Amino acid sequence: MKIGFLVLLLFIFTSCHNGNTNVSTGNNTIIYDFPVTQIAESEKIDLEIIGINDLMVIDTLLFAFKASGYNDFFEMYSTDNWQYLGKFLSQGRGPDEFLSVQFSQDYFFKDDNLVLWISDGALQKRALLNITQSLRIGRTVCDTIFRITSDCSYFQVNDSMVLLQKYVPGNICLSVQNQHTGQTIQEYEFLKSYIPKSIPVPLLSMGITRHPEKDLFAGNMLFFNQINVFSSDMKTNFSLSYQPPIDIFETAHLPESDFILYYSSLQVSSEYIYALYVNKKDNLFSHAEGETEIHVFNWEGAPIAKIRIPDNIIYFAVDEKHHYIYGLKGNEELYRYKFEI
Repeated sequence: MKIGFLVLLLFIFTSCHNGNTNVSTGNNTIIYDFPVTQIAESEKIDLEIIGINDLMVIDTLLFAFKASGYNDFFEMYSTDNWQYLGKFLSQGRGPDEFLSVQFSQDYFFKDDNLVLWISDGALQKRALLNITQSLRIGRTVCDTIFRITSDCSYFQVNDSMVLLQKYVPGNICLSVQNQHTGQTIQEYEFLKSYIPKSIPVPLLSMGITRHPEKDLFAGNMLFFNQINVFSSDMKTNFSLSYQPPIDIFETAHLPESDFILYYSSLQVSSEYIYALYVNKKDNLFSHAEGETEIHVFNWEGAPIAKIRIPDNIIYFAVDEKHHYIYGLKGNEELYRYKFEI
């Protein structure tokens, strides 16, 4: 009898909430179309980078990231002439070595040096990789290396504060901590409170990318058609849905093999958010056929452009200086696509 009453309460509770709304706590705007649609032409890049998993462009540097650490974690090339510039971050347990590397465009310029924050959850350490000095002397240079004790994902807010992301049943917990003392300053549950704790954790997956200069973050919900924009103190907090939001209750009843991957990754600049819109089943997208799209928004949430990519790319990077998008296919082939905004 008691079990039946609890089931009835759960039914009433969930039926009082429309699952066809955005899952985050911020205000939501539905985007039905973009003011500009571009069809990009495909151009293959003659670079063979074994084990490449992701891309990043900073100024005139193309970063090829290899999650396996095979022949180092990073290879770098010039976007001006494709000159090979070097490889950095060796795999191992030495002072400047790492077993695993996580990064999310946490870069900035320090005394005319380009530096990048990276983390290693396996060795529980965080480091500031000095790209400029590494390129100058031809080996890895880390300005700062210190211990981390949490298994959360780390995102830099400023020199002393970090944003931590951790998944809890039915939600995403975000906390702001003092990087040096570990003291928690603020903590939030990012998603709406009515989401059942039984929701599969992978369904709530969200990537986070930081604005290069401001206390602003963009989050791509992998299995919901929305982008979230927020600050570390949540004074800015809103979301953008491409077409009406996906119903979380309907999606939760699907097997994981039927989850649709919507926004798989982000790249950002000081002005724009670039989001890779896949709209394919998650278990098929790395080897699927057909085009993908890059959706461009500004940091105020206005839609700017839709760029139709003729290939099924799985990772991408944006070179705003030369107006190219670089795309990586599942077979590790690298392409570029001209665009204008």
